[in-house]
Amino acid sequence: MKDDGWARKWLYSFCPKGGECVDGAIPFAGVTWGPDGSLYGTTISGGTGGYGVVFRLTPQPDGTWKETVLHSFPSFPHDGQKPYEGVVLDGAGNVYGATAQGGGGGHDCGVIFKLAPQASGKWRETILYNFPKVSRGCTANTLALDAQGNLWGTAQGGTSGNGVLFELTPQASGKWKYQVVHQFNGNDGSFPGAAVIFDGKGNLYGTTILGGAYGGGVAFELTP
Repeated sequence: MKDDGWARKWLYSFCPKGGECVDGAIPFAGVTWGPDGSLYGTTISGGTGGYGVVFRLTPQPDGTWKETVLHSFPSFPHDGQKPYEGVVLDGAGNVYGATAQGGGGGHDCGVIFKLAPQASGKWRETILYNFPKVSRGCTANTLALDAQGNLWGTAQGGTSGNGVLFELTPQASGKWKYQVVHQFNGNDGSFPGAAVIFDGKGNLYGTTILGGAYGGGVAFELTP
């Protein structure tokens, strides 16, 4: 099918058999290219756990695309649920993302997770961070990787309820250190709802939906 000179092709239709939609359903966020030339994304429903999946779409020699479910939420107690956001990949093909709900933090604020490919062809999920309380952030948005391999993101909550900007740094122990880099106060923005980006100097840029001088949101820069 062509629209204004562009050819449109359906790559994959979710839930082909109806019922529980073990392949996922309702892909709320966009997709991300992986280093292997596949597309990676999330759904907020379906999967064997019923609360969404992380999936991969791989191009085939005949022009079709094959869907593979990398992880179904929840797969174990205190796993995340409902990944409303997209994912980001590092150069090794590891997948990072966040869920809006679930986790073991006690406030149903979701988790930040990593999916690593295994030699068996399966994927292992590691919970990098459980949001323990709303003042430290809750329900993270799509993540971003900086040049050093640190994860950055925004989330709702915070001490004033206007949201936070955070950084996750990998440690020698294999764990990740979480720190709130900025607490929004309303005047400088409120309710960050999207991913952040970096320039070549490491400066960080993003937006908030509300707040600012006129209440209609802000575009901000954070410099190291």
